[in-house]
Amino acid sequence: MNIQVRKNVFETNSSTQHTLTICHDKPDFTDYVGKTIILGEKVPDDLFWNSSKKKNPIYKLNMIWVSLLECNIGDFLHYIKILKDTFEKIGINIEITYDEAPYEEWRWSASYKDIFFQLFDNEDRLIDFVFNPDSWYDSYSTDCGYGNDYEDDIKEGNETFSDYGG
Repeated sequence: MNIQVRKNVFETNSSTQHTLTICHDKPDFTDYVGKTIILGEKVPDDLFWNSSKKKNPIYKLNMIWVSLLECNIGDFLHYIKILKDTFEKIGINIEITYDEAPYEEWRWSASYKDIFFQLFDNEDRLIDFVFNPDSWYDSYSTDCGYGNDYEDDIKEGNETFSDYGG
């Protein structure tokens, strides 16, 4: 039997839980009707970690954009078309940046964002996630001992999806 010993290696068995909470109560997108939103443009470095950004529609759309960056080009374009078609129905134009830098910067950040694909199951879920301030993405360590810090904020009737990543 072979035994391997690793010296000076920090190892933890911690994991991260990623959640989407979607409120289906009256999303308000009136401020965005007639406007164009360009995904991948001016994406803040702390997009996924700053809790003050979790309710902003532009930031939530960019979270979805980042989650798509690990797709092959055909799937990426398929999901972008779904976004464009869905939001066009409510009068909002969705485009993507053609600047290569944000794609290069964010493409490695997408690997644990598979949970966002839950949004593409139906148009109402997608619209409600983006435009309802009571809908958000969050992430926290499952070994912190106290669970997530927003469970009390989740209103009855909302959908919550969870997955665990490393």
